[in-house]
Amino acid sequence: MRVNGPIADGLATTRFDSAEHLTDTSKRYVQVYNQHMPQKALSHIPPLQALKNRS
Repeated sequence: MRVNGPIADGLATTRFDSAEHLTDTSKRYVQVYNQHMPQKALSHIPPLQALKNRS
């Protein structure tokens, strides 16, 4: 997985109790990133919406 600024900051500042906690947090971040975070390179829409628009 490529780690960008916001997730790198979160990983650096969060103490994870277990590998499961880290995995769950990472999965939630990926879901939010792909479904809700507008990306400048995608005309300010989330990646999932850009994918849907291609169809």
